[in-house]
Amino acid sequence: MDFISRCKRNGNTVIIPDGVNFIPDRAFFKDKNLEKVIIGKDVVFIGDMAFSFCINLKEVIFAPCSKCITFNHGAFMFCKKLSNINIPTSVKMIDDLLSDCSAEELKALAEVIKTTKNILRTKK
Repeated sequence: MDFISRCKRNGNTVIIPDGVNFIPDRAFFKDKNLEKVIIGKDVVFIGDMAFSFCINLKEVIFAPCSKCITFNHGAFMFCKKLSNINIPTSVKMIDDLLSDCSAEELKALAEVIKTTKNILRTKK
């Protein structure tokens, strides 16, 4: 079964269920209808630009016991309406997530980084 067929879509919300281990590169790239994503506990890796240019994405919720370790290049790049994202404490690497993000996203990320000491890596 491929990745997309394992996800559940309810209107403008996508649920990535437990049992899914990664979100592939560009999985939801330019999905203009996407407003909310709920990510199950077993996702450990979010691929390059997985949610980039989802211009109406407002909220990303990770399961409380998330195992997510890596946000790859530009995972949420150009998601200007994103104002709520609960980055799990398990995250060890965020690669270039900050490109063109909203002020709310920057504030949320700064708080998470400050409290969990996550590693941020941005392109030079």
